[in-house]
Amino acid sequence: MSDKLTTNLTNYNPKGELGELLAKAKAHNHFDTQLQPLLVVQFKDIRLCLIEGNVVTFIASNASAAFRANKQLPKLLEIVKQVDGLSTIEKVVVKLNNSQT
Repeated sequence: MSDKLTTNLTNYNPKGELGELLAKAKAHNHFDTQLQPLLVVQFKDIRLCLIEGNVVTFIASNASAAFRANKQLPKLLEIVKQVDGLSTIEKVVVKLNNSQT
């Protein structure tokens, strides 16, 4: 029987691509945590998915949430720009989460 070591990854800083991936994930979680209280009721079913360059991508939990968000992209962009660190964002994309059944 092998010993299973539980590791808290909060302060884990590996080098290389894995380290970059973990840093990116922490940043996304931080931004999503700041965004959620700002999102009005019609945007509550979307979550931050990706920040790449000056584009923020959200993922919607259902088709109606994606439709509503896509109809109000300027308003959503305005909300995103209120978050510290996201003021340079120029475009918002909303996609449907097809992996949910």
